[in-house]
Amino acid sequence: MLSIPREQHSQVLAAALPRAETEAFLITRNHAVATLAAADLRAAIRSGRALLARLPLRSQRTPVQKAGGEAIVHLTADAVWRFFRRHAVPMYRDLTQEGARSMRVDAILWEAAAHWPDILPTQAEITAEGDRMQADKDGLEIHQGLFVSQILADPQAGHHLIRSMLRPRAESLELLPQFIATGRADLVPRASRCRAARAT
Repeated sequence: MLSIPREQHSQVLAAALPRAETEAFLITRNHAVATLAAADLRAAIRSGRALLARLPLRSQRTPVQKAGGEAIVHLTADAVWRFFRRHAVPMYRDLTQEGARSMRVDAILWEAAAHWPDILPTQAEITAEGDRMQADKDGLEIHQGLFVSQILADPQAGHHLIRSMLRPRAESLELLPQFIATGRADLVPRASRCRAARAT
C-alpha cells in the first residue's frame, strides 16, 4: 500500500505532467520512505525536481499545477524528514569527526551537500533559487532546515553545534589585532559594500 496520502497522490497525478514520470516519482518516493537509504532518497529527489522543472514558475502555475507542485515538494520533504530522523546525527558525527571539528551551520550544510548530493542542496543551487522571487521558490531550503533541526534535537550533537556557533568566526579573529591597535574594526565585508553601492 502506498504511504502517500490519497489527496496528494491525486494532486500530483492531476498536475498535467507526463504520466509515466509522475507515477515513477510516486513509486520511487514511496520506496525511499520504506528503505531510508541515501541512494533511494536521491533518486526520489531527482525525480521530484525533474517534475517541478517541467512546471511553469510557481507564481505562474494554474491552481491545479500549484497544488501538484506543492504536493511534490511536501512528499519529497516528508521523505527527507524521515531519512534525517535516522541519519542526521550520524551524518553530523561523520562531518565533525565525532565532535573533534567545530563547524558553523553554513559550513556543515555545504560540506554535507558535497557528501550527500541531492539530499541537501549545494551552495550554487541555493544561490540560483535565491535569485527568484519568493513566490517562485519551491523550497530548497526546507531540506536544510530539516537537517539542522534533527541535529539540534539530539542533546549531544545539538550542544556541540551550539557551542561551535558561539566560537569566534575566523574573520573576527583576523580583525582582532586591528581592533586592539586602533580601537576600530571594519565589520562590513568588501563584497557587501559593493552590493550596497550597486543598489543605490
